[in-house]
Amino acid sequence: MLFFNNGTTNRIHRTIKRRTQLFENFIFRRQRVKPSAESRPDSRFAFKANNPAGDCTTSRLQFDDRLSYQTALSRRGHRISLSGEAAFGQTGFNIGRSSRPHYSSCLLRRARRSRSLDIATAGGQGGRVRFPRFGFAQPRPPNTEKNHLRPHLKKMWCIGKMTGEYLAKMEAVLHLYALPYNRKRPVICYDEMPVQLLGEVVAPLPIDSAKAYRFDYEYKRCGTANILLAIEPLTGKRVVEVSRQRTKADYCRFKQKVAASFAEAEQIVSIEDNLNTHNASSFYENLPPEEAFALTQMFEYHHTPKKGSWLNMAELELSAISRICLARRIASIEELAQEVEMLVKEREESKIKIEWQFSIGQAREKLNRHYENVIQKT
Repeated sequence: MLFFNNGTTNRIHRTIKRRTQLFENFIFRRQRVKPSAESRPDSRFAFKANNPAGDCTTSRLQFDDRLSYQTALSRRGHRISLSGEAAFGQTGFNIGRSSRPHYSSCLLRRARRSRSLDIATAGGQGGRVRFPRFGFAQPRPPNTEKNHLRPHLKKMWCIGKMTGEYLAKMEAVLHLYALPYNRKRPVICYDEMPVQLLGEVVAPLPIDSAKAYRFDYEYKRCGTANILLAIEPLTGKRVVEVSRQRTKADYCRFKQKVAASFAEAEQIVSIEDNLNTHNASSFYENLPPEEAFALTQMFEYHHTPKKGSWLNMAELELSAISRICLARRIASIEELAQEVEMLVKEREESKIKIEWQFSIGQAREKLNRHYENVIQKT
């Protein structure tokens, strides 16, 4: 469907009128007859040739028969198509020699009203309009069938090498998780998480109940921070601290805080990963020997296997804190500490615990082939 504005319509009108006048002058010059105002009706043209043989050179033309006009020109050697009323009441013609291909433009009758395009008439498929796809980039090789591959879905994991040392440390951690609660010998999990501090360049809009939270995409970097967390899974007791770094001094200070929180304990079983600061050397490098020795005797260390941090339940708590509290921009370390401490306090009051379900028996059944491979290598 084509729709034109007034400027385009006026140009089409002038073009049709000019070409119609040129055609009339051409025809009557060839017939040596001067057109008169009476012989040119407004909307329809027809003529009758007096000479039936088609000798248009000496014939007199009278405009009273439309079909005779086309017949006479055809005998002369011209091929003419009359479209009747063209746009704005003018008649359109298309002239060409029958001895050569016809490429000239044709002025057709204008549409009386808006009509839909009939694809079937043009030789294509009827109904829905379809366009051929040639030369377009294909997402897969041509002429291939669909399959069950889904490359847009991804999963990532960290698998360590199943050695005897890996299995020994894994079973030691799983054994501790299976022990009943003992307040004289509590089992805690310790881990750390880095956080990037981001500030707003443009102040976000106030929150409205009818609209989503709106903020600008631009931000500014305000440094980094670290969250140090220790959790007792059976009771849900948590100890948290936010520090600028995670050096041995920070580790030593946090361990002193943990020992003070479990004052009734005779010894604290601590499950940690294999970071270089997670050992007693941090105490001796930052405390007097007497205090360092006493703090060392307070903790019983059990390290997870390399690439086996999935055994540390502190990561589950840090993941919950990250989803709830850190899914937005926090500019200062003071604000981060306040937000994290409020969230941890709320979770402690709700008595949210961690229920570990993976046991040594399930590990031996699920990882049976790895146990067999370790035995065969020996």
